[in-house]
Amino acid sequence: MSRRIYFELTGETDWTKKINPDFGSIAALIFYANTLNISMGEKMIYACLSEASYRYEKDIPQGSYTSDNYSAHYGVNEMQELISFINNQLIPSLQNESQNKDMIYDVYGGKFSFIDSYYNGPEYLGYLGINEDDIVEGYTGYIPNMLQKVLELRDFYQRVKDLNQPYEIYVE
Repeated sequence: MSRRIYFELTGETDWTKKINPDFGSIAALIFYANTLNISMGEKMIYACLSEASYRYEKDIPQGSYTSDNYSAHYGVNEMQELISFINNQLIPSLQNESQNKDMIYDVYGGKFSFIDSYYNGPEYLGYLGINEDDIVEGYTGYIPNMLQKVLELRDFYQRVKDLNQPYEIYVE
């Protein structure tokens, strides 16, 4: 069963405002984004990392950030660039794909081939640490699912920006 990645505003008590997409779909979405714009693909990864995870991956001293601190690496100031990329490049590109296509199986040749391609890409893609259990055939890379996930992310990032409030991120 695929893990989930949780995005929530710091101190949020309304669970309906939180998003928790499956880990494999986020990895597939970021991999796809990376094929469109490598710089924005990297920024999408960083928006999915806690500060502690980012510091670990970059070999930066942890300071006061520990593995049980879920503060996101990205803050309010980075949201507009992500929102613009999602609106102007990612959504239109996904809408132009065949809506019956599963990116993992139809384009990349299955989950093991996708995982190989993923880890052979830029080093930062490995920061999420996906595995075969995170890939669900007919769901993870299915274009309508990817569109739904990117809309959830965009709306969440917009909320972070509008409320000028930091967010937390963790994986279960």
